[in-house]
Amino acid sequence: MWRVSNDVVGEEFCSRLDIELCDCREESMEVLKNIHMFGKLQSLMLVKCELTDEDIRSMPMPSKTVKYLCLQGNALRNP
Repeated sequence: MWRVSNDVVGEEFCSRLDIELCDCREESMEVLKNIHMFGKLQSLMLVKCELTDEDIRSMPMPSKTVKYLCLQGNALRNP
């Protein structure tokens, strides 16, 4: 599931992106490969996607906007 949250800050309209995937290895790998394209990403949840340490090591540096990362239930040996 991809969810876009819209917040209103004073008069200014801001949008942020939250990505939640569960049991979706292929989709989660695509997100990791293209993480740099999500400039307003604030929350990334990749739950039970069978990700490995190598998958995480191979991803580019995440966006500086990411405030919450959940990798629960994956195949990580060194979380």
